[in-house]
Amino acid sequence: MDQPAYEALAAEQRQHKEWYEPYIFHFAQTFAWMRVEGRSPRTLHPAWFGLVAVFGFLTCLRPSRWRETAPLYLSLLFFLGIIFSIGDSVARYLEPVEWIGIIFVALGFDWLLALVWRTPAPPAESKPSDSTSPVSAPLD
Repeated sequence: MDQPAYEALAAEQRQHKEWYEPYIFHFAQTFAWMRVEGRSPRTLHPAWFGLVAVFGFLTCLRPSRWRETAPLYLSLLFFLGIIFSIGDSVARYLEPVEWIGIIFVALGFDWLLALVWRTPAPPAESKPSDSTSPVSAPLD
């Protein structure tokens, strides 16, 4: 393939979009962990999905759940510590952390739903006193 044919093919490929590309882009923008603001001083701010993940992480630290969820947050902290101590934040290394983040989101929603739809505790049955119990009544 000569140079002009290659350039024509490359220009055609740049114009071509798959039918699903706008949907994937919109989904990725909606469920992003962080959002970038500004041009020259770029700053990162947590998006709503990242805030829910942080909330889910904080619900894991409650005394009633910290042992059950320890494998999640300990592996997250260990993995992130290894990745960022090396200084290499390549996306393929951070993908396993995203799955843990999705679990944190689910745990946060689980806590909220349990708080909203908490079933009331059944009333405690009062035990009858011994004097009115039919078993302890004197026999005639």
